[in-house]
Amino acid sequence: MNSEPGSQLFAGLFAALLIPYASAQEYPGRPVHIIVPSTPGGGYDVIGRLLAERLSPQLGQPFVVENRAGGGTLVGTQAVAAAAPDGYALLVGGLANMAFNPGLHKDVRYDPVRDFAPVAMVGAFTYALIGRKDLAPANLQELIGTGYLDLLVGRVDLFFDNTTTARPFIADARVKPYCTSGSASDALLADVPTAAEAGLRQLVLDSWIGLFAPAKRRRPRSSGARRRSGPRSCTRQASGPNERSAPAGRPGVR
Repeated sequence: MNSEPGSQLFAGLFAALLIPYASAQEYPGRPVHIIVPSTPGGGYDVIGRLLAERLSPQLGQPFVVENRAGGGTLVGTQAVAAAAPDGYALLVGGLANMAFNPGLHKDVRYDPVRDFAPVAMVGAFTYALIGRKDLAPANLQELIGTGYLDLLVGRVDLFFDNTTTARPFIADARVKPYCTSGSASDALLADVPTAAEAGLRQLVLDSWIGLFAPAKRRRPRSSGARRRSGPRSCTRQASGPNERSAPAGRPGVR
């Protein structure tokens, strides 16, 4: 992976090596499945595939990404909640499935706190307000003054997306960025003002993506060589000189 400034999303990849969950035998002893509860191409999918790409050679077993979309991340999340707590089914989680779903649905069939054990915080990101490239308002202030008319008559011109998936479209000038939602400027879109900088001071939303396992897992013995070399090796590959690392999670801490 390259080391461009926006890669802080992935700077915490090395923490995923702290997944000693299985039995007393060396872990992993067989392929590990990373469940992505959304369709291919989105932010969760990007994270899942980067994790698999790094962890497979480091730990000597395939880390296989499975997209289990449906129900607004419910289907994949429910599958991991019901899986055996042996470390061979892991979940890519974020605000959608770990925070929003319980408040949006009557019966999600899982409890984010009770049914999952956090493995690692993989990265942090913000959102970007983007619009059609030919949308007339040039900045957020002009948009606030004129943009509602188009919305009221039924034309969808604007979209809030996470900066990871929005960035390629912005770079290709296929959409127009108005602001990002974070408390500080987003390294993925350093030239785009935050909402506060653009005059909308009440809008602040920082987000995160992490790796989760079914709860009640046990810690196995792992080889000293893997334990010593894995995190340092992944850190060197995932981090660049301008990246801001997300804090790594600690296994077994809930």
